[in-house]
Amino acid sequence: MTHPFQTDIFGQWLLPAHRSLAILTITLFIWRGIYIWRDKPMHRLYRRWIPDMIDVLLLSSGALLAFTLGFAPWHDTWLAVKISAIILYIITGFFAFRSDIVMVQRGAFFLSLLLFVYVVSIAHTMSPTPW
Repeated sequence: MTHPFQTDIFGQWLLPAHRSLAILTITLFIWRGIYIWRDKPMHRLYRRWIPDMIDVLLLSSGALLAFTLGFAPWHDTWLAVKISAIILYIITGFFAFRSDIVMVQRGAFFLSLLLFVYVVSIAHTMSPTPW
């Protein structure tokens, strides 16, 4: 029996695209964080538009993966926890880039990074407790 991730559509483009988008989004997140900490100006295109477009593609590819494989958050606990962690990642990312208080920015930034690692580990193990 083959694993559902080994079918043609996943092996050829959807799963690799989703993983690539995840790597790209965290790379841009860290890059934006470094720019903010160094008080360097950044064009709105790089600060908001490109990361937002990549995040929309990432979420869309994740939804397409879940739909195609038949996963649903109301049946698969790990997916519900992953979606909750993604929402928390978005909220903490908002505070990391929009807060005027430096300690809030830095704390939210590091919490966002930890949440991202947690989301990736859930995705790899398909368990809400990947440790």
